[in-house]
Amino acid sequence: MPSSSLSPETMERLSRFVGKHLGLHFPVERHKDLLRGVARAAVELGRDGPEALVEEILAGRANRHVLDNLAGQLTIGETYFFRDKRLLDLLREEVLPGLLRRASREARPLRIWSAGCCTGEEPYTVAILLKELMRGATQVPVSILATDLNPRFLDKAQRAIYRQWSFRATPSRIRNAWFRGLADDVWELSPEIRSMVSLTSLNLAVDAYPALENRTNAQDLILCRNVLMYFSPQLGQKVVAKLHGCLVDGGLLVVGPSEGSLVTSSGLFRVDLNERGILYRRESCRIGQPASFSTPMAEPAGPDLAGPPAPPVQESLPAAGLLDRKAAGEASLIEQALHEARAAVERGCYAEAGERLASVDRNGLSPAQSGLLANLTARMLAGSGDLAQAERTCREAIAVDKMHAAHHYLLAVIQQELRRPEEAVEALQKALYLEPGFLLAHFSLGLLLKELGREQESRRSLENALAGLQGLDREGIVPESEGMTAGRITEIIQAMIG
Repeated sequence: MPSSSLSPETMERLSRFVGKHLGLHFPVERHKDLLRGVARAAVELGRDGPEALVEEILAGRANRHVLDNLAGQLTIGETYFFRDKRLLDLLREEVLPGLLRRASREARPLRIWSAGCCTGEEPYTVAILLKELMRGATQVPVSILATDLNPRFLDKAQRAIYRQWSFRATPSRIRNAWFRGLADDVWELSPEIRSMVSLTSLNLAVDAYPALENRTNAQDLILCRNVLMYFSPQLGQKVVAKLHGCLVDGGLLVVGPSEGSLVTSSGLFRVDLNERGILYRRESCRIGQPASFSTPMAEPAGPDLAGPPAPPVQESLPAAGLLDRKAAGEASLIEQALHEARAAVERGCYAEAGERLASVDRNGLSPAQSGLLANLTARMLAGSGDLAQAERTCREAIAVDKMHAAHHYLLAVIQQELRRPEEAVEALQKALYLEPGFLLAHFSLGLLLKELGREQESRRSLENALAGLQGLDREGIVPESEGMTAGRITEIIQAMIG
């Protein structure tokens, strides 16, 4: 263990900081592991020992680059292709064929998320399995999302170049079919497989999900293996509840062998036992199911889509009498139903949201309420995977109130999910024309333009977002962000533009 003058009190403060900002759990019995990781990070970052790095972190001067480097030193990055043969056999022979049939039957893409993907071997393995399963069969669109909080891991996954050690469990037939040899023990993954996987940064401890914006919604299968073990029990339960919201009804969660108790104790999943592995199947949300782990709901940008809160119904109303009493009561019921639908959408309970929305009497709604109803319905449909109907419904919201920027923003998010980026850019530009200070639209436009290779325009949009974020409380939720804080978005932008 590296020598250090850090006191137990300082190590405890650092442990609390790492738990809050990185989601990693280091109780006192693991403080030696924490110190080792800090010492490695200090060397890589060129700091004068672990003491200097810890002082920088606790003084609040560490930027995202520093914290991401520390996170990488504190987590295990050891993985390889075709790891855990029994589980992969189960995926190949039962799980993936069943999910492909369901997606084909429902005329929608198959959606899979590798949460904590490390250097990419797991999501690329799943992509190879799917490509071989669909050979000569009806082609089903496939979306594989791969996320990690460590930028170095993601950079390696993006390059998709691996050494022989990553293939120690891979049949030579697979390696020869889907990789190109660059040197004696260096192999590059084929573009065909790489194109099936979308890599992005996401911190399960602090980021918002399920969310259309980061494509974590409506997943058929989530692989989150050997990730929950880094979290405290309380945070682990919160993450499990949020992953539940990311799955379609009947969707499957796979975790590591030592992490099952966190899933079963949540009461949100049905356990599917199999001799080759344990799968956790999402149960449908029930009306009135508590949202104890839901993320805070962001208020819409600009004026509230629902209008001002309905006034409370008084015990005695003025001379207007019973008709006014009835009208006030109906307005209150409408506001309550819309609020409950928004809460259900936020925690991924789309069936419950649909029931709440269906209970709203369309007659006599104000334009703002009609627009909110259509907006929430579109979010509910998109969250559950029906993107085509979601787009049509979002256009209904725009038809009701074409001057509201939030409707155009939602349309852009849906169009991006539909792989129509140029149309999404146009919708975001309309949102910003209507509301130039719409921070998340600037941020989303910057990300999208970067994907399209329009680097200068991307940087300008991200700088606009960064400028608008400067005056906000770092812990405050950014409107329309599905729960992301101003501080977290600031960190992401700073990491992108330097």
